This record gives sequence, C-alpha cells and structure tokens, in this order.
Amino acid sequence: MRGGSNRIPASVHELRGTNRASRERHTPPVKPLKRRVPRWLSPGAKDVWRYMVGCFPDGLLGNTDLPALAMMVTHIAVAIEAARIVADEGIMVADGDHKLPDGSADRRKHPALQVLRDNSAAFKSYASLFGLTPVDRGRLDLPAPPATDLLEKILSMSDEQLETMKGESDDERRAGETVG
Repeated sequence: MRGGSNRIPASVHELRGTNRASRERHTPPVKPLKRRVPRWLSPGAKDVWRYMVGCFPDGLLGNTDLPALAMMVTHIAVAIEAARIVADEGIMVADGDHKLPDGSADRRKHPALQVLRDNSAAFKSYASLFGLTPVDRGRLDLPAPPATDLLEKILSMSDEQLETMKGESDDERRAGETVG
C-alpha cells in the first residue's frame, strides 16, 4: 500500500494545494461521513465529536474517516478528564510506597499527568492528519474570504447604526481637540 497507514486524504491535499494526479488515481471515492455521534463513544468523547465535526467543511470527511475521528475525539476526551483530575488533586500525590525520614509519605508526580501527555500527543497526531493543527492549517490552500465593500456595508446599515458611528467620530474629534 502506498502512503503508509498515516496517508492524508485527497480532500486535505486539495485544500493544501498539494494534490497531484498520481494521488488522485489511487484515492478511491468514499461516501460522506454521517455526522451522527456514534453510540459507543464515551459521554466526553460524544461532546468533543459534536464540536469537532462542526469544524470540518461539508464533504471533507468520508465514512472511512470514522475510526480515526473516533480515536481523535476519544484521546482528547481522556486528556481533558486527566487535566480535570490534576486540577482537582494537584500535580503531586502522596507516594505510599516511599516514606521520608520523618515518617511522612514522599510525594511524586500525579499519574494523570502521564495520561494527559500520552493522550495529548495521540490527539495531536490525529489532528495533524485532519489538518487541525496551526501548522497544518497554514498549509491548507483555502480561498480568501470575500472582501466586503465599505460602501455596501454603510448602505446596509440602519439609521441608528449610522448615528452611533457619527456620534463616535464626533467624540473622537472632541477628544483630539481637548488634548491638542
């Protein structure tokens, strides 16, 4: 299989502007992903699913992306839960196996910190595949948002909005006169 197990979908290549004919020939068409939340996800992962699926443009996700997307939202949900535990209990915990000379328990790093680190790294790997990290987003070749014509914007304003704008500019002018 060409491209390995971390192959980037053709739709992401198209957004990045790195699409080549050789990639298109070997990319089978996929059905669009149904945006329903899988029942088997944990409650935290379901919340993340709802948010993350809304971040993708229509048509970007295919039904074959379901396992990777499910793993991505599961990892971030576990990382969020680990972060909550650390926030509640602190970054250090008592170590019952080791005692200090005064008889008190030694303290060690909270185990949830490792869970947080591992799941954050796994999430980042999946997020990169979907073009969700800042670096990957910068590689996407997205069309520029349409420029808004200033005249069109002013003409669409209500009289109240125009008066508010006029009042603000009068206030700025008066402030400049008293300072200068």
